[in-house]
Amino acid sequence: MKKVIGVVLLAQFLALSAAQGAEKSEVIQLNELKYGANTISVGTISVTYGEKIKLEPDVAQFSVTYLTEGATPNTASNQNVKNMTALKEYLKSLGVRDSDITTLDYKNFERTEKIYTQKSEYNAELSVIFEMQTDSFYKIIKLLDQYGISNLKKDSDSKKYFFTIVANGASENAARTRVQELYEKVETPLKNSGFIRNLGVKEYKIKKNDQNRVSEEIKKYYSLNQIRIKLSNFENIGKIYAKAQELKMSVNNDLSYFVSDERKQKEIGEYESKLFEKLQERAKRLIGNKEYSLGAPSSLSISTVATDDSRYRNYRGYDQNYVTNSANAITQTQSAQAVDINPPSDYEISITIDGRFDITKDIKK
Repeated sequence: MKKVIGVVLLAQFLALSAAQGAEKSEVIQLNELKYGANTISVGTISVTYGEKIKLEPDVAQFSVTYLTEGATPNTASNQNVKNMTALKEYLKSLGVRDSDITTLDYKNFERTEKIYTQKSEYNAELSVIFEMQTDSFYKIIKLLDQYGISNLKKDSDSKKYFFTIVANGASENAARTRVQELYEKVETPLKNSGFIRNLGVKEYKIKKNDQNRVSEEIKKYYSLNQIRIKLSNFENIGKIYAKAQELKMSVNNDLSYFVSDERKQKEIGEYESKLFEKLQERAKRLIGNKEYSLGAPSSLSISTVATDDSRYRNYRGYDQNYVTNSANAITQTQSAQAVDINPPSDYEISITIDGRFDITKDIKK
């Protein structure tokens, strides 16, 4: 796309009379130095000419974030340094320079989490029934008290007595085993006491009791490191992605392509001479009249405007949701990370050249 704006400012012919005095003499002398004695400057023309050039990007960059978790600050930090060093060594093997690796963020921090657990417990109850000799009630109470049993009761449907042994356990089997052990401890002494007969089991049952959730505060330590990588060999982008994911790092979806400053300066420098020639041609066409010619430029200026290619996603700083999600991701099984690798698009630069030229005319003798 081309844009041409021409503004012609024709000055009146310089009077060739002697009335101009010494000041006129200086103007004539300068004019003769530029165009000779037979040509004179009679005005100026200002012209603006612009074009857009497209360049293929020669540089790509993206960022990698690595978050490690540990039981102590040193554990988290040491793991982070170890793997980040491994990544940088790999980058160097691909020809990436130290100056092309920029640390965007690094921090060590801690966070306290509440862990909630639902505690379940099993209760086993074994009721033991027997017949008792007359006047032996208090003797039996004393015997049972030695084993922590204090719930001797008379059976409502008979002349027998019974007591209940209660045991708890984290599982059904643990509660059953425990109540059996307690029964075996008291069974033999009762039989050998001579105060009872017909000892047996009246009832046995086991049930699960869900207690309220129990909370526990756990302090966790984190180390976060984020770097930006710049490279010129686009074939290495996928290799770096794979290596970073192998080291359990997050590759941010912020890949961008752009043209290096060196490339821009070279291309613009080569294009300036072409633009100047087109600016002169345009000025000549605007003058049109064969009596006038395009003289030397009295001023020139060149400006450039480039499309914005720096679309970086800067790290936001500490964010609890970000830390929680990243910490959870560390504990998950490593899987392929979906990151877009878009082909580079053309980079566009608008170059505008402004110039002001003398308009000259031959003096007829």
